[in-house]
Amino acid sequence: GNTVRLNAANTELQGLELELTAAISSNWQLNASMSTLDSEYKEARDPISTDLDLKQAPELRYALGSQAFWEVEGGEIQWTVNLSYTDDYFQNVANSPEGATESHTLLSSRFAYTTPSGDITVSLWGKNLTDEEYTTGSLIIPGLGIGALYMNEPRSYGADITYRF
Repeated sequence: GNTVRLNAANTELQGLELELTAAISSNWQLNASMSTLDSEYKEARDPISTDLDLKQAPELRYALGSQAFWEVEGGEIQWTVNLSYTDDYFQNVANSPEGATESHTLLSSRFAYTTPSGDITVSLWGKNLTDEEYTTGSLIIPGLGIGALYMNEPRSYGADITYRF
């Protein structure tokens, strides 16, 4: 078989990343983060064109989170909620729309109880609670009209018991 490697001659990337954590009270914390990315091919070799976007380079991402703790008789309760957003981006150098990842927002949460000794934690959790669907990868062969899309994990939930010794 033949292996073909594609490599851009020159790219330019610049961006900004911000993070914030705020202790609202002794038992409540908020956090936020945001990143922007401006990426482009400055010079390219065929078949890459300077008109194309860099692969796997979303322009915007942000996340918001909240953690709350309550001391209760018999232990501690913790509740965490996280929301994250990722802008759309292409999965391959050719910018195939069939393999593009659409913008998506994910919501997850965890509710936990820890015993006073701290050795046992029981938690209930959920990920991708809004059941967002988006591609996490792709293999597109336009000339042959075939391809494969790799999808994210669907909504999931569960329970954990942790014992520390």
